[in-house]
Amino acid sequence: MAKRFAYLDGQKVPRKKAEKVQDAGGEPLEIVYVRKETLRAVWQKLGKGKDGNLNELTEDLLHRWLYEQEQHAQETRVQEHKQEQRDDARKAQERATRKKNRAFDER
Repeated sequence: MAKRFAYLDGQKVPRKKAEKVQDAGGEPLEIVYVRKETLRAVWQKLGKGKDGNLNELTEDLLHRWLYEQEQHAQETRVQEHKQEQRDDARKAQERATRKKNRAFDER
């Protein structure tokens, strides 16, 4: 496997300082490595359909991934909140039972 894909095998790969490249709008760009086979297959599909370009597809996929990550994080927070509520209710029930038992023992 090529050295630049060594990270896929779990190897530590030193990072080079990326050049500060900007697009026409002045927005900084990042270098992204994609396997040639994957890029060629996508390029062929896009070339046949003439319905978009690779930049738009890449950006759409990344936005979709971010959206899914945010949704997952929100679902996790909701589940944790519900679990906290169940734990609080259980603790309150235990306190009430102990209080009732103490009152019964004092008679």
